[in-house]
Amino acid sequence: MTSINFHGRSIKAVAFDMDGTMIDCEPSNRAAVQRAAGSPYIIDWNQCAGKPESVIHTWLRDTYPNFTGLKNAFVDACKAGYKEELPHLKARAGIKELMASFHQLGIPMIVVTNTETPLALKKLKQCGLLDYVTDVIGVDKVIEANLEPKPSGDGYRLAAQTLGVDEENMAGFEDSAVGVSALTSTRLLSVHIYDHGMLPDTRADIVINGTTRRGLDEMTADIYLQNPDLMEELPPEPRCTAYA
Repeated sequence: MTSINFHGRSIKAVAFDMDGTMIDCEPSNRAAVQRAAGSPYIIDWNQCAGKPESVIHTWLRDTYPNFTGLKNAFVDACKAGYKEELPHLKARAGIKELMASFHQLGIPMIVVTNTETPLALKKLKQCGLLDYVTDVIGVDKVIEANLEPKPSGDGYRLAAQTLGVDEENMAGFEDSAVGVSALTSTRLLSVHIYDHGMLPDTRADIVINGTTRRGLDEMTADIYLQNPDLMEELPPEPRCTAYA
C-alpha cells in the first residue's frame, strides 16, 4: 500500500467527516435543527455542533424545562429539513482539490459521519465527492457494529479496520469539537477545519482556518511538495469502488 509524507507522519489512508468538513452544509443543517426545535428554544452550537439529533434533543430537554417535543418527531423533522436542502448543497471550497491530491498519490479515502449512510451517499454524490471515496461509514454502520457514534472514536477505528491500515498511518479531518474529540481519542493524525463561529481546537495535531479556501489550498500544495517522487505517474480517474 502506498504511503505519503504528511506533516511528519507516514500516511496510508485518510478519513473525512462529512457535514461541515467535506460539504459546506453547517448553516443549512443548523437551520433545519433549529426549525425542528422551534424558535423559542435557541440551540447553543458550541454545545451541540456535530452531535446526533437525539443528543441535541436531550440537550434541549435539559436546557429548557418547558420543551415538550418528542424525540422521534424531532429527529424526523431534522432529517426532513436536511433532505429539503439536499439540492442546494455544495462541496467546501478547496476540498475537491485536496481529495484529488490524495487520490493522485494513491491514498484511499473513507467517510466517517454521524449521518446515516444512505443520506450521506446522496449528499456526497450531489457535491461531486463520491467518486473519490472508497467507502462510507455512516452512524447506522457504527451502531450495527455495536460501537458508539461520535464523540466516540469508534467510527474512525472501524474505518482503519475497513481499509486495513494501522491508526498511526491514517489522518482524519473534522470541523467540530465533537469530531475532534472522536479523532483525538484514536491514534490518527487529527486535522481540525474551523469556521462558522468555531474556535481552533488546540487538541488537534493540525488546525486549518476554513473561513476561506486558502488553508486547504496551502495543504494541497504542501502535499505535492512533500511527495514529489510519487507525482511522476498519476493513477486513473477516481471511481468509488464501494458504490459505483
